[in-house]
Amino acid sequence: MDSMWPWVSSVAWSTMMTGVNPAKHNIFGFIDRDPATYKQFIPTARNMKATTLWEVLSQAGKKVIVVNVPVTYPPRQVNGILVSGFLSPSLDKAVTPASYLPTLKSLGYIVDADPWKARESKELALQEVNAALEARVRTLFHLVENEAWDYLHLHVME
Repeated sequence: MDSMWPWVSSVAWSTMMTGVNPAKHNIFGFIDRDPATYKQFIPTARNMKATTLWEVLSQAGKKVIVVNVPVTYPPRQVNGILVSGFLSPSLDKAVTPASYLPTLKSLGYIVDADPWKARESKELALQEVNAALEARVRTLFHLVENEAWDYLHLHVME
């Protein structure tokens, strides 16, 4: 199967979650330029012009849970729970509704393993990745067992 062109994961994820091409969803890579100023910026969900699958489902009254999908920061309102993934600045800013944040913290959830740990030691970096994965799995089981949902999407990068 071919991916969306340009072959950049942020473009592919945006296409997958909206069902439209980059010209319609407005995500063209990890770095874009403002057409007015030519200044570079990192595109986020704020720049996305298309409606996502989970927004369509939410509008149809379905309960959704979306966890760790790239290019979902800042999290858009859904009928359910959305935890933004890759490139989210912090867990505190990555969750909607915000009232779900204490639950995620109690489960030890982190947005991403810290890649800088690899500078200290390979073992420390692997521990961090493993901790992130274990927290994601704990969170998944918690959500499945305790929340109502019609659609659940968990993205695992580890």
